[in-house]
Amino acid sequence: MVIKVYNFGFIVLCFAGGYSMFWSVRPVVCIGCGSPFNSLVGDIVNRSSSVYVLNLSNGYGGKVDFDGANVIRKSFMDINGRENFLRSSSIFYFVFPFKFLVDFKGGVYDFVGRILKACNDRRVRIVFGVYFNGCRVDGFDLIDFYRFCCDVSVNPIGFLVFDEVFGPGVDCGVVFDVLRLFSRSPLRVVVPFSAGDVRDYVYVKDFVDVFIDSIDRFEEDCLVLISGFRVSVARIVRCIMVLLGLDGVGEVSYSVVRGSRRRLDKIFGCNIASWFKPKIGFEKGLKETIDWFEVEFGPILVCNGGEV
Repeated sequence: MVIKVYNFGFIVLCFAGGYSMFWSVRPVVCIGCGSPFNSLVGDIVNRSSSVYVLNLSNGYGGKVDFDGANVIRKSFMDINGRENFLRSSSIFYFVFPFKFLVDFKGGVYDFVGRILKACNDRRVRIVFGVYFNGCRVDGFDLIDFYRFCCDVSVNPIGFLVFDEVFGPGVDCGVVFDVLRLFSRSPLRVVVPFSAGDVRDYVYVKDFVDVFIDSIDRFEEDCLVLISGFRVSVARIVRCIMVLLGLDGVGEVSYSVVRGSRRRLDKIFGCNIASWFKPKIGFEKGLKETIDWFEVEFGPILVCNGGEV
């Protein structure tokens, strides 16, 4: 483990007021992919006048261009650590779907290592976020990757783990998959999960706020689970049916018999972030998600004669 040594001189004293107070003047780098990443970038662009975006792969969902941001037109595998945008920035956000880490494995270590080393000549804020959204927890050693980042960087690493992120704009995960099933056949739905499968759900607006708030929280390396609402798949299905007016009308079955997997904090041996409190209730967030889904993909309708 690299010993982290800081010069607590005048410059650091200037930072004591908190990074969040200086969004408009601090260059921010956002590196990641997927629809939750898009939501984070959209919020940061509204806060900072200087935002650089490295979108890792269009294959994981999301936009190519972001209004108001400087989009890096370069493959992440070609990042060498000498780019000007890395040298001039003070806040770094990395946001990965777990599937991306599984797919690229060694390549992720290489390019993240180059970026972290490029920041070792100054004090910066670095926050990682990994979300699962229905993905299995095997195929990539997340703890080893976290330790690697801590070893390479002389700056503190804040590492946030999310089980399920849901909400408007999020086109992956359990909530989105269940809504897609209802849109195809609202009266007869076969859910590919166990009814008793319980996971931690975080609404996308809270997901964004966690990243914004976290830049002042990590003075040392820290891996935490962001836990919003512990909800079973059966409850999600029931809430969706009520909100769609299908309660007592539709027929639902579950193709998976086994129960829930262990909570992520138990799997990874990390703490739950006690400082995080959801600002938006689960059912309110679910309603907003349904509203967005019907605008984007069409209304989920049922008539007297059957499905429409």
